[in-house]
Order: sequence, then structure tokens, then C-alpha cells
Amino acid sequence: MLLLYSDPELLIVSDSVRMVGEEDYQRISRLMSAEYSDSLRRRHIPSANESVCGALLLAEATLMFGSSCAKVTRGASGKPAYVSGTPCFSISHDNNAVICAVSTKNVGMDLMALPVRFGPETRRRVAARFFTEAEAELVVKSPDSDGGRTFARLWTAREAASKHAGGPLGEMLGCELPNVGKYLHFDFTLSGEKYTACCYC
Repeated sequence: MLLLYSDPELLIVSDSVRMVGEEDYQRISRLMSAEYSDSLRRRHIPSANESVCGALLLAEATLMFGSSCAKVTRGASGKPAYVSGTPCFSISHDNNAVICAVSTKNVGMDLMALPVRFGPETRRRVAARFFTEAEAELVVKSPDSDGGRTFARLWTAREAASKHAGGPLGEMLGCELPNVGKYLHFDFTLSGEKYTACCYC
């Protein structure tokens, strides 16, 4: 496990995704609502591995944060949350890595592997369609050699803000990002792979 950030109000950790087994599902069933844990069992590998590893990382992070683990369920918007309401958390995964933020207040977290899996022209088209004009210009001006890092940092910020709001990503596309909270960006290496992540809280 990699500790990325820690203060009294926020903890962010990341770990590699691994193959999960029956013992992991049993542990998850004690941490999640029956409906939520059953939905994980019905997922296809590797999606199930990523989700179960995310839930296990959440349990570890919650204990590191000094809280006890309660059952996790989905709220009205579909956002996972502890039944008790606290602490707040957000989980993301990509390319065999999972990241988790646990906080005393609402939080959104997103992760993207680097280099981005699609080329510069596609990144520019996506940015022109879904980012603000100023952000799209940053993507256009970014060197191809950055592997899409500029694009990934902007995209993960939108995803993190969307998860914070508890709404669909579409509500954060093409508009100015909220600026009432703070954005924390992280670039890190895990098991030899590079990632960028954003937390909005």
C-alpha cells in the first residue's frame, strides 16, 4: 500500500489490484450491504477484482484514518457511502491500481494511468468537446511527449468533482469546475506503472 496524503481530515492511499478469492468476498460481505456485496460477485473479472480490492483498501484506509468500518451501501444518487454517514470516502481504479480517499467531509477521487491509452489527436478532440476552451487549449499546447499527463490531470479533476457532487460525469463536462473546495493532484508510480490522480474535497 502506498500512502499519498495524510492529515487529520483526509487520508489517501493506493494499492495494486490483485486476484481475489472467496475469503475476500467473505470479508466484503461483512463490510458491505448484502445488495452491494452481491453486485460485486456478479461482476466479471477484472472488474470484480478492481471493485473488491477497492473495498478492501477502503477498509484498511478507514482503520488507518482512526474510524471503525461500518456497512457500505449506495445512496439515492448511487454513490457508495457508509450507512453511518461518516467517514466520507471515494474510490477509483484504472489499469491494475486502486486509490481511496477517506475524509471527515465529502470527497471525490479519480485515477488515470499514464501514458493515457489514446493518442494526442483523440485527446485534443475529447478536450475540445468536454473541457472549457481554456482547458482544451492547455491540452493542445501540451507536448505529445507528456503522454497525456495534462489531459489526464484535467479529466481526473472533472471526475473527482463529479464524484464529490454525487451526480453523473456529464454534469461536469464542458463547464467551469467548482472552486469552493480544493483540488489535490498526485503523480505516482505503483508496481512500475505511472498514474495521475485528483482528489476534490
